[in-house]
Amino acid sequence: MRTAEIVIALTFIGLGIVCLMDALRLGISAVGTNGPQAGFIIFWLGILQLLMAGVIMFQGLRRKKTEETFFINRESMIGAGYVALTSGFFCLMMQLVGTYIAIFVYCLVFSWWLGKCRWFTIIALPVILTVAFYYGFEQGLMIPLPKSPWYVLGFPV
Repeated sequence: MRTAEIVIALTFIGLGIVCLMDALRLGISAVGTNGPQAGFIIFWLGILQLLMAGVIMFQGLRRKKTEETFFINRESMIGAGYVALTSGFFCLMMQLVGTYIAIFVYCLVFSWWLGKCRWFTIIALPVILTVAFYYGFEQGLMIPLPKSPWYVLGFPV
């Protein structure tokens, strides 16, 4: 487990550096002619990625070599497969029905099937996240996300 954490942390540090270099190439100013420059979000995502990779590296270096294995049992490995399956489903849905419908359906399915949440959470979480993404990206940062095929027909999704 220790070696895996260190390798993953180094991989994320490398990806974070690539993000930062690309963001600097695109411009990272929050005040451009039509809103933030193209590298603004990429820059802050790269910074966040470097910080989290540092946390993973710190934990990996502090961990003793004799601790438990990554997947404790078969059920844990199956659970990780379910998360990968739903994430792949989300990526496919984004291409077919747009970002907002995909976020709504993904959160609904994830909180019901994998999260085993209460009905109120199963309904509230997708609504709150979809609205937050819309106002955060479309209205706040003025970054258009992929829309559904129905958007051209006048539906705001």
